[in-house]
Amino acid sequence: MGVKESDDIVLWAKEIVQNDENAQIVLHGISMGAATVVMTTAKHPQNVVAAVEDCGYTSAYDMFTNQLDVIFGLPEFPIMTCVDIVSGIKTGVKVSDAAPIKSVPGIKVPIMFIHGTADKHLLADFAH
Repeated sequence: MGVKESDDIVLWAKEIVQNDENAQIVLHGISMGAATVVMTTAKHPQNVVAAVEDCGYTSAYDMFTNQLDVIFGLPEFPIMTCVDIVSGIKTGVKVSDAAPIKSVPGIKVPIMFIHGTADKHLLADFAH
């Protein structure tokens, strides 16, 4: 859900800078890629000068909780609690760790957020 992938992008930025120390990197992602871009940008990878976040989620946990209710009419507890625990055990990353909204305050470069009111999965506006 973007947590581990954000570490990969930091390494790719480092690789780019090793080949071109003057590189100016702009990150762009859509959906899960957008969430990954937000979490990556907050880690201050080398030479990243801007980012574009297109229709990412604010929190994977909240998104899945919402979909459990909308699609299946199921409550958050105990399903999401179990999913969070099992994902942490199986992958080393809990679903609740994929919360790009928590990364926003740490971003130091310009970032453009693209979202629309027609997005049925939009849980929270990053501006709020």
